[in-house]
Amino acid sequence: KTTEIMMAVEKMLGIWPPRPDICPICATDHQANEPHNPESLYYQMRFRQRNGVFPNWGDAMRHCPKDVQEAWKSRLREYGVAEENLVAHRFYPESMDAEIAAEAKVTPEQREELLRKPDEQAGEQGTEG
Repeated sequence: KTTEIMMAVEKMLGIWPPRPDICPICATDHQANEPHNPESLYYQMRFRQRNGVFPNWGDAMRHCPKDVQEAWKSRLREYGVAEENLVAHRFYPESMDAEIAAEAKVTPEQREELLRKPDEQAGEQGTEG
């Protein structure tokens, strides 16, 4: 019963899309090859609405290259994160990140551009012309 009430409250509250200069999946400023922030309220609510459970670190880093995943897992273990929180939920669809980004009306190219650090963009501008 509590879950039904929580889901009804979430639907009533609604979720505003993140600013255009941050990740459209987790509403956090991070590089495209880094994990999403599973502690982000935006990411938690969007993930839960779609899947009925909250995301864990495994879900948040599913899109990352294997070497990045292993580095993050190693560091998270040092901080005492439980092993089950480092494994993505099995039902997590491969296309979920793309679907959420599409709902936020951000193309993958725009997302890559938005997630690049300002100093990288400034360096490229300085080399043109």
